Amino acid sequence: MTDLFRHDYESRPALLDLFRPPDGFVGDVCLITGFCADAAFLEEAMLQFTGDLASTRACNAILHGLVFLDPRQEPDLTVQVPGLIRVPPMESEWQGRKGLLHAKLLWLRFRHPQRDEQRVRVVISTGNWTRSGSEKLIDLIWIVDWNPVFKQGQPEILQETADCFAAATFLRKVAALFCVNTLTTYRELFERALDGARLPYKIKLPPSRVMDSFTVPLCTQMAERLKSRSFNFSLAGSGFFEQPFTAVDGTVAKPAVLAWLEAMTTSKSPWKNVLIVNPLAAGAVAVWRDGAGEHTQRWSVHAGSTKLPNENRSLHAKFILLSSVSNRQPLLKGAVYSSSVLYLGSGNLSKQGFLHAWINGGGNIELGVLLNLPEDLSSADIARQLPIGAVLDPLTRLASATDEYEPEMIPPVSPIVALRGDADGRWHVEWSTEPQPCKIRIADQEYMVGAGNVSVYDANLPSAPTAAAWAGTEHDGRWIGIPVIDHLGAVCRHPFSRMHFDDLLLNLSFWRTIVADEGEQGDETEEEDGGGAAKRQAGDASGDRDRFPVSPASLLIEQIAQVNDTLKFHELQAWMRRLEALLTEAAEPELLTAWQRLDMDFLACLNEPPFRPACLEDAEGDEQRIWQQAYANLIGRIRSKWKLTNEEDTK
Repeated sequence: MTDLFRHDYESRPALLDLFRPPDGFVGDVCLITGFCADAAFLEEAMLQFTGDLASTRACNAILHGLVFLDPRQEPDLTVQVPGLIRVPPMESEWQGRKGLLHAKLLWLRFRHPQRDEQRVRVVISTGNWTRSGSEKLIDLIWIVDWNPVFKQGQPEILQETADCFAAATFLRKVAALFCVNTLTTYRELFERALDGARLPYKIKLPPSRVMDSFTVPLCTQMAERLKSRSFNFSLAGSGFFEQPFTAVDGTVAKPAVLAWLEAMTTSKSPWKNVLIVNPLAAGAVAVWRDGAGEHTQRWSVHAGSTKLPNENRSLHAKFILLSSVSNRQPLLKGAVYSSSVLYLGSGNLSKQGFLHAWINGGGNIELGVLLNLPEDLSSADIARQLPIGAVLDPLTRLASATDEYEPEMIPPVSPIVALRGDADGRWHVEWSTEPQPCKIRIADQEYMVGAGNVSVYDANLPSAPTAAAWAGTEHDGRWIGIPVIDHLGAVCRHPFSRMHFDDLLLNLSFWRTIVADEGEQGDETEEEDGGGAAKRQAGDASGDRDRFPVSPASLLIEQIAQVNDTLKFHELQAWMRRLEALLTEAAEPELLTAWQRLDMDFLACLNEPPFRPACLEDAEGDEQRIWQQAYANLIGRIRSKWKLTNEEDTK
């Protein structure tokens, strides 16, 4: 299914709705590229994508997506949105370049919870992934829902496959500029997201409609694809334009993209071309329109509009419609649009966004799509899809603000990509460059790491620390948060605080949500209650449990076995992480001491039917063996942590 939407209409899909899985599917992995994003938008997006609140995702510690933003954006998203990681750039690939990462692409992979089925949604947007942008700007989005299990079929399926393959190729080119291959966790997630996005055998596909500006400007690709066709009308819009420019003779120069558009239409056309602008950011168009007068010959300048009452959005979309119009003047009732094509994408109608390539051209990394529209469209059809407002009064002054942001400096980039734990409790530094002297802060303690000391080890480190690295020079820099990856490849979270036994059972029973609070939230909850409930529990029950520990041991086994019996196979990984975290971090020390005095390894039975997960029997072959061993190792680690047995018994 391929669709084109403008997400400012009453019937529009909200931009966040694009993250919602198709019926019967759940969110699995996502890849996001953009010029900028904010945590508020991405947090809501992840709620739609996974169905889990931030606290639940933080506890599950499962990585769902990678975010690629322009390196000039502040590196603040790593720790704010559980389940997402902003991949740091390869600094050497960006230094000295003027061009931005400006392409706005979503690659969303969904899976069926019971069957081995996947779906992929590819979205090319003209807008960034920010809350303010989704609420205040007019943008265009193009959507493809695609089944990556490729089968020969209808031409539409072949076309969508070609488009998705082109989007995947683009993502691989972007990933080469970032530290994807530095860390196995990132690389495996990236490849899992794109699984199936390669031709499994030789099939002839049509040319992709997707275009990027890595090596060839968007304008050149568009002209090449349309060289055999003729048009007598163009309608173009952009939220930003190029810098104002004065010609050598002192006259105001026509914006370069407008000259290109005139060359794409016949000079004998009876119609004026239409230009849609944001009056507050018209760039060179503002100076040219106010100072030349030439626009009255071939161009009519309009404001962008939603045509909805009480909505005051600004144009941000970038698009070009080329068509052969007959019968009546374009935009009027009775006009017929034939042989129409529509470009939409991230590239503003400026030199840097549309006329130049990124490699050796000083342009941005942009992404767009060129669509053939149905024949014999009416003006009403065009107006429904494109944000065409009223003609601007010639006396209305336009502001000459230009491209949304052209920063020259890249903020300090951490030379450390992540802190990675191993099964022996050591923490290893993963570098984006050759190791160099660098300060790193782990669990509020500072260390100096470098070429001769690439590992950090401290027996007192928590199992789920937070970390930050010093970026910049010794005296001119700052701390930048870096991900902490545990030995299972999951992103570490803050550890659970100690829980009373009843709370522990409750969290095991309702493990899919967070029942007891973690960290600071836990403290706040206790304060609101005056600590009364906790103190009553401690006073009423702790002594009895210490003197009679067999009863809580049997209750614990019963509760874990009940969850194991109802567990679905796709939930197994999340449950295993939650089980280990709760039992190793949250159990009461006094109760553990009482269990140790029993000299009875009561957790060992969890490795045996009917106490172990029933879904382990549903797997087959190597998959069953791998997961059974992983579960056995998990129980072994808990037994060892609780000192119910010696280490040799758990191997």
